[in-house]
Amino acid sequence: KAGALLGLGEVAGGTKQTRVADVYGRYTKDGLDTMLSYVSDKRASTGLDVQTISGAAAYSFGNAYRVLGGVIAVDDRSPANADGTGYWLGGEYRVGANTFRTQYVESKLDQGPEGKTQALGVGYQYDLSKRTALYSSLTHFKNDGVGYAARAAGSLPAGLLTAGDRNVTEFVSGIRHSF
Repeated sequence: KAGALLGLGEVAGGTKQTRVADVYGRYTKDGLDTMLSYVSDKRASTGLDVQTISGAAAYSFGNAYRVLGGVIAVDDRSPANADGTGYWLGGEYRVGANTFRTQYVESKLDQGPEGKTQALGVGYQYDLSKRTALYSSLTHFKNDGVGYAARAAGSLPAGLLTAGDRNVTEFVSGIRHSF
């Protein structure tokens, strides 16, 4: 499979200043599922100009075991210059309506004092039906560098992090319904 997406404009009289483009390819055969993607995102009003290349692969051993992994490279051409790389490795084990997951993620900025973030997580999902599932996960994040608290402040409720915080443990649970 292959696909492309192009979003133009959102700026009166212009189609080049603000746009998003995504081109991807996907190959699936037997237990193998691979993907390669290129995304270019540009917003003139904020100076954002980021290009991302990512690749991922998963292999299923029958219906019970699955391993997965991927890489990502970010080329930030905006004033922030937040170029970086990352990768992830994980696995799943399914028995009946139960799925157990584990994943390791690492991301690192190429420049600046931000350092790197590492995360190790475990998760559980119970399928109530074909379309509805209960899920939970526990993830520990280890953050090196001086700018983590400021970077995370926009995505976490106020007061949960201070400038000295480096390590965060997160618990998530919920119910998901697919339409």
